[in-house]
Amino acid sequence: MESIPCVLMRGGSSKGIFFLAKDLPAVASERDRLLRAAMGSPDPRQIDGIGGDDEQSSKVVIVQASSRPGVDVEHLLAQVSVARFRRRAAEQRQDRRNACSDDLPHLQRLRRGGQQEVLGGFAGRLLRPPLVRV
Repeated sequence: MESIPCVLMRGGSSKGIFFLAKDLPAVASERDRLLRAAMGSPDPRQIDGIGGDDEQSSKVVIVQASSRPGVDVEHLLAQVSVARFRRRAAEQRQDRRNACSDDLPHLQRLRRGGQQEVLGGFAGRLLRPPLVRV
């Protein structure tokens, strides 16, 4: 069993898991396997994970401090498929944002072993890439 620091957050009609990018595998297929396992997919009830058996409660937000001028934090919003298993997160499309990703400005710190880890000097400037379906 793997152990990776994360934050569970609910906002509006959805909930999700927030991870720091550096804590996840760099290879997309390995990262996607881990995200599906965390949610409990491909089981339609997501019994073995923390997903809520529908796509509104199977969101993942991956955050990292940005090196781009004028951007504090970059994030990737992933919606984990509930019942069907997919090999990789190749399908990207623009999608409406939800309150879970809009809560990101409040997540400038992640607790890690009793210490706070700050994601840069956060001023609320976000880079919002397309939604990724996992």
